[in-house]
This record gives sequence, C-alpha cells and structure tokens, in this order.
Amino acid sequence: MLWVSACLPACLSVCLSVCLPVCLPVCLSVCLSVCLSICLPICLSVCLPVCLSACLSVCLSVCLSVFVLSMLQTYTNPHPPTWRQEVGSIIT
Repeated sequence: MLWVSACLPACLSVCLSVCLPVCLPVCLSVCLSVCLSICLPICLSVCLPVCLSACLSVCLSVCLSVFVLSMLQTYTNPHPPTWRQEVGSIIT
C-alpha cells in the first residue's frame, strides 16, 4: 500500500495536466451554448468540478493500474530475459 502513496502524487500531477486542458474548453463550450454570459460563471462553477472529478477518477484509475501492473511484473520477473536469451531458447 506504500507504493500507492508514492504513485498517487505523480498520477495526480499527470492527470491534472491532462484533465484541465480537456475540461475547460468542454465546459466553456457547453456553458456558452446553454447560458448567456450572465450565468456563465455559475455554469462553469458547476461544470468544471463535475468534469474534473470524472476525468480525474478515470485518469487516476488508469494511472494507478499501470503502476500496479508494472510493480507486479517487476516482482514476478525481476530479471526478464534479454532478447538474445529468448531467441536462444527458441532456437534450441
């Protein structure tokens, strides 16, 4: 469980850099088509948290899964065979 606390900040940083550029234009587009400029701030204050929450949830899930798989692979096969070893085992 220690690796989660180590990976979470890195994943969160990556996910925020992905989600913010995605959510801001999406919410602006949706809010501009739905609202007039008077209610745009209200619309954005509702849209952005919902969009960021959904985006971060998916992104963090994927990111942490990648770390879990890489950790499992490292523990189950700490020294993977080299390309030459694999080819040699196929030939013999």
